[in-house]
Amino acid sequence: MKKLLVFSLSVLFSATFMRVSAQEGRALFEVTDVKSDNPQAAQQLTGATILVQTHNGVVKSVSSMMNNAVQMQRVTNLQNQGSALYLDLMGKKIYVSVADSIQRARLKVREENTNISYDPAVTKVINGYTCHKAVVETLREDGSVREYDLFVTEEIKLPNFAISGLPASLRGFPLEYVMKTGSTEVVYTLKELTDTVASDFQETPAGYPEMPFAEFEAGLGKKLGF
Repeated sequence: MKKLLVFSLSVLFSATFMRVSAQEGRALFEVTDVKSDNPQAAQQLTGATILVQTHNGVVKSVSSMMNNAVQMQRVTNLQNQGSALYLDLMGKKIYVSVADSIQRARLKVREENTNISYDPAVTKVINGYTCHKAVVETLREDGSVREYDLFVTEEIKLPNFAISGLPASLRGFPLEYVMKTGSTEVVYTLKELTDTVASDFQETPAGYPEMPFAEFEAGLGKKLGF
């Protein structure tokens, strides 16, 4: 069960950051289909959500699964690139502060190991926006390749990097995407897109004991693919 949960978390969790300009608003995605050789992993991921919000130069992404029993919040300041991670793993709460220098180094490595291709001829209208196909392939540390098949639009300026695993250099914001890792395919469907943020956007989560970054990186972070 524990290994399955870590696998499911690694699908949802990956950190990439970059200084970008972004419009105000939020986008909510829900996992609507999972294909996996392991039915328990599929069950854990089905119904999971990813909420991306931007307001006053701050980007906040919240990934939730298992009826919110597991939740990961990531808050990034676009001006100085400082960020904070808040993890609630079935009641075990952890706060991690990530320095901007670490984020830039990780972004550089990810970009160097990522290939992006675009196919403007393949289009799809989603939520009133005409999107075109893009494919992102990233070589991971374990030698495996994670692939994203996306439909993106450049009319939406929300930060695509706030979505787990997507590089900041991707042109456009996805309104639909499929993530492929090994034999697992996860379909993310847009459920909400607005130019406002939630009323609790600026609230700082309470009750999260801090874990030093070095400890997080060597343990849980490594398991999650940070």
